[in-house]
Amino acid sequence: MKNHTLKLLSIILFSLSIFSCKKETKNVTETVPVLVTPSNTDVGSITDSTATINASVSSEGGATITAKGVCWSTSHNPTIADHKTTNRQGGGNTVTNKTDNGEGISNFTAILTGLSAQTTYYIRVYATNSLGTGYSNEITITTTGVLDNTCIDIDGNVYQTVTIGTQVWMKENLKTTRYNDGSAIATNLNNAAWSTNTSGAYAIYNNDVANNTTYGKLYNWYAVNTGKLAPAGWHVPTQTESFYLADSGGGGGFSLLASGYRADDGSFIQESNFAIFWTQSTGGAGRAQNVTLSTTNPDDGSTSYERSEANGFSIRCIKN
Repeated sequence: MKNHTLKLLSIILFSLSIFSCKKETKNVTETVPVLVTPSNTDVGSITDSTATINASVSSEGGATITAKGVCWSTSHNPTIADHKTTNRQGGGNTVTNKTDNGEGISNFTAILTGLSAQTTYYIRVYATNSLGTGYSNEITITTTGVLDNTCIDIDGNVYQTVTIGTQVWMKENLKTTRYNDGSAIATNLNNAAWSTNTSGAYAIYNNDVANNTTYGKLYNWYAVNTGKLAPAGWHVPTQTESFYLADSGGGGGFSLLASGYRADDGSFIQESNFAIFWTQSTGGAGRAQNVTLSTTNPDDGSTSYERSEANGFSIRCIKN
């Protein structure tokens, strides 16, 4: 009888043990991985085509992580169907926009490649297990650089450009206050100082700062002659290059503005009538070549004149 009682007690205890284990197993929550949203300090170097993100996984969820990385898009809430890095332990084949950094719960660094310049991207860290893919909250980055259809001067002014025939021109008048070596260009000269000056200088039409936005600046030819006025990769056109503009019928695409000019006596004249641009070509003694385009009849093409180097004209640069 005693042995029977002990046997029965053993069966009961064994059953309770099994039930307890099953109950404990049922309490395990099975989820997709949980990711940490990168902070500002987790965003590393950003260039015109790459970015570095330090990322981490806070929980595997209910199953082992098999892949993790960073995904990105120019639209909100990117997923692994968009561009992504794939980080797998033990290496593997490297494919476009993917890198290998390891599985499981760990910190890792993802390098985003193939980005476009001056573009905002939306980014999320992701991780995948057998239950699915989890994502962090979204962050944004903006790449550096200059778009293909723009150029930038040393002051940071960005200019839209236009292709006319085989040439690429600025669509806006130059606004820089400095030469491309960083040195300042003289300005704020009164009429007397402007008329006697023989070194590089600029003015704003009627000394009205609002005209700087509309027309850009007016430079004397001494500034042009330094060879340092145009942004890197660009130059002030020759007379021949300027005339090609007219021969290609580019007047309309050139976005003409009747900026007028500052005469060699310091006065401001001809606003609303003409757009006059310096070339780098010299003329007679104390004179240089410029191209004048009518803003009322842009299809009339351009006319070349030799005028005093002390005049202040607009500048449109051409790509090297």
